[in-house]
Amino acid sequence: MALHNPSHPGRILRQRLIEDECGQKLGSIAAVADQLGCHRNTLRRVVSGEASLKPEMALALELVGAGKAEFWLGMQASYDLFQLRQARIVAEEWDVELCRRINEVEAGDAELLDAEEVLSEGVNNSV
Repeated sequence: MALHNPSHPGRILRQRLIEDECGQKLGSIAAVADQLGCHRNTLRRVVSGEASLKPEMALALELVGAGKAEFWLGMQASYDLFQLRQARIVAEEWDVELCRRINEVEAGDAELLDAEEVLSEGVNNSV
């Protein structure tokens, strides 16, 4: 199953209520926040993708006719799950790389030990 990067719901929220895809202003963050009954900084953080869209905001969006709360929460859940999967993939890649580097160092140490043994044997044989 191919993974795709779902949009943060704040991006869609911005396009529907703040500005359209062409960047045309539809409303200010402060005006939309007032309409939703939330603080404008909370809305700004959601539309910028810095914060998750919470159930309270999803319900407020539903009440102002911006879509069902389940739609918004589903979008947030899809986004969060994708981010979590990506983080696990990156962590696994780091683990593999770390193990590879540790093995290289250990192999280098083994080669170093072999060289030290050869040198010490050479010293012992010359005495």
